[in-house]
Amino acid sequence: ATAGFAWVLCPQGVALRSAYAWSSPDAIATVAFEARNVLRSRYGSYVAPGPLLYGGFSQGASLASSVVAAHPGDFGPVVMVEAGHTPLSASGVVFGLKKGRVDRALLSCSTGGCSAFSSELVLASKRSSFELLTNDAGRRGHVFDGVVIKSLGETMINLVAGDPRYDGFAKAISSR
Repeated sequence: ATAGFAWVLCPQGVALRSAYAWSSPDAIATVAFEARNVLRSRYGSYVAPGPLLYGGFSQGASLASSVVAAHPGDFGPVVMVEAGHTPLSASGVVFGLKKGRVDRALLSCSTGGCSAFSSELVLASKRSSFELLTNDAGRRGHVFDGVVIKSLGETMINLVAGDPRYDGFAKAISSR
């Protein structure tokens, strides 16, 4: 989705049957910050300072607002892919994002369940004057495949616009 433009850290939850899961939003933050610290210690001169872009798929997307709310200012824009498969309050998600001092977020969907939540989140965002971008990757199922990734990258151009750390991101996306 970033076309090799940015560092991508992928914290992994704990094994649960044939997948992985998170025990709490704090667990996500702890592992993410540990990974960030290792990255900065090894490649500090190549890592831009500033808040992290939070990206989460499925459970990581559904927990995004709780993670950023607990760490105001540590995360910049938020990308949620396939959120809303567990009950979520759209206004609660917007509240958490704003509490975390996130000024914009992106929700990408490829299932009907996520799209239904997207409609609710769009309305809650408008009521709260919160900038929400959406990405419809088509009805592909609950996946993070190449089609989802390509469409997400193109939508992320608008998500990071104006942040000098992402100068050149649009060019990287268009040249892939």
